Formats: sequence, structure tokens, C-alpha cells
Amino acid sequence: MKTTKKILSNRLCNKIAHSLGKTSIKISEKAMHKSCFCGVYETKIPMELLKNSNQK
Repeated sequence: MKTTKKILSNRLCNKIAHSLGKTSIKISEKAMHKSCFCGVYETKIPMELLKNSNQK
């Protein structure tokens, strides 16, 4: 039979794991929104680099 100490520690560990999972999901969702936003940005390429790449 499990003691009450083991039962309480298991419940606490499960709650901590559950909250860490939720937190990691929220962080990854926010990171995805930022990376998608940055992916839309197009940099300006200098004409010299474009001319050099065409000549090669």
C-alpha cells in the first residue's frame, strides 16, 4: 500500500510536469509567431552581389 507521502509527492510531481508542459507550449507558440513574422521580412541585396553571382 502506498503511503500518503508517496501519494502526495506523485501528485505534486504530476502537477509540476503538467504546468511545465503548458508553459513550454506557450513559449513555443510565441516563438513561432515571432519567427514567422521575421520570416516575412525581405532584406535588400546590394546590386554588386547580384551582378557578381550572375557573372560566375
